[in-house]
Amino acid sequence: MPIYTLYPCKDGGLSDTFEALDLPSDDTAGEFALQLLQRHPSCSHVVVWRAERRVLTYWRGGEAGCNAVAPPAERRP
Repeated sequence: MPIYTLYPCKDGGLSDTFEALDLPSDDTAGEFALQLLQRHPSCSHVVVWRAERRVLTYWRGGEAGCNAVAPPAERRP
């Protein structure tokens, strides 16, 4: 299984920590990102990477608690 790295980020895009998880799919990584966002109330979003590929960013807020959007191309946590 691939390794996904999840970064809970503050408003400025900085992350004080990360989690590296061996997960079966991008969908599963998204589920873990939502859980990570809930566990870190001070973060504004969670960015998920699989090796050099940005998988997704979950932002706090929105109908389901988060909205999935692609992060800016120039930003890498």
